[in-house]
Amino acid sequence: MYDEMMQEGAFSQQLVAPFIESIESEGSYYLCHRRGTALSPASTLFYNWLLDESSSS
Repeated sequence: MYDEMMQEGAFSQQLVAPFIESIESEGSYYLCHRRGTALSPASTLFYNWLLDESSSS
């Protein structure tokens, strides 16, 4: 299962959910990084995905 997820998601540069189940939360999420340091390309993708997910809720 992990190999399939990696081939279909991470290796194809897509974000994937590692579990079928999901939960709803009323909490907050934070992405932290060092001040003055740009996010890596992978972190930027994750950041944009978080924003998209939060705006579609």
